[in-house]
Amino acid sequence: MTIRRLCIVGDSHVGAVKLGWDLISDENRSWEVDFFGAVGDSIGSLLIKGGELSPSVQSVRDSFALTSKGQNSIRTQNYDAFVIVSAGLGATVLTRRICATHSLASCYEPGSSPISRACLRDTVFNAIDSGAAMATARKLRSMTTAPVALLPTPLPSIEVLEADADKAIVFRASGMLAEIKHLYELSATRLEVNEGFAFISQPAETLDTPCYTRREFAAGGVNLTGRAKRDGDNFCHMNSNYGAIVMGLLLAHADSACRAVPSAAASAVNAALS
Repeated sequence: MTIRRLCIVGDSHVGAVKLGWDLISDENRSWEVDFFGAVGDSIGSLLIKGGELSPSVQSVRDSFALTSKGQNSIRTQNYDAFVIVSAGLGATVLTRRICATHSLASCYEPGSSPISRACLRDTVFNAIDSGAAMATARKLRSMTTAPVALLPTPLPSIEVLEADADKAIVFRASGMLAEIKHLYELSATRLEVNEGFAFISQPAETLDTPCYTRREFAAGGVNLTGRAKRDGDNFCHMNSNYGAIVMGLLLAHADSACRAVPSAAASAVNAALS
């Protein structure tokens, strides 16, 4: 049996994916998976040093060591495929940032400043193109020919429409989440075609509507270390059941992508086992 190695790097949303892997790892013994997580978009500061992606900040080094069981940098030659999880990527984060101050005229919210559709389109693309997720993907591409995929932050739970919390307000802006999601998908397709990265969509079975996640996947949603977030105040961090579905999707994608790419890491692992 060929053993392949997958590297998953990202922000606090790595926590749910890691717990999901714990649920399905026994069924996927042809893969070994390492997780490197750090809060916010701090992975954008990773530096290329001697064949490794190394944190330039001690707190990120410590976080990597915690989530990867002792590794504080990513040695790219050890892996057959890479996935970048969230790190500011996706309609959820973009909506939170943009709708805090702006809205389209057709989606006007009291207190917000108007933004044209053309300006919104450029804002969304530039935020993705210059963000931590793409910066990390491009660094990986400069170091390895292994497949690199990107997974966005989960869309907010449908329960956000009923919540009173201040952080829920931006997700209720009429039409803005749908518009930004559409522009995110167009931008992702553009970058996928131009640069060859794979942008993976949130699994359809986790969605309540095209813009909102089913509430059961946010119940008991976890942070980077796997600790449950407080219900009623958590709309975007998901639980291990969500993570298991996502991991299944990521492994299926990695399996397919690796068939077309020489597998140096897999060869090394299999040689050691023979």
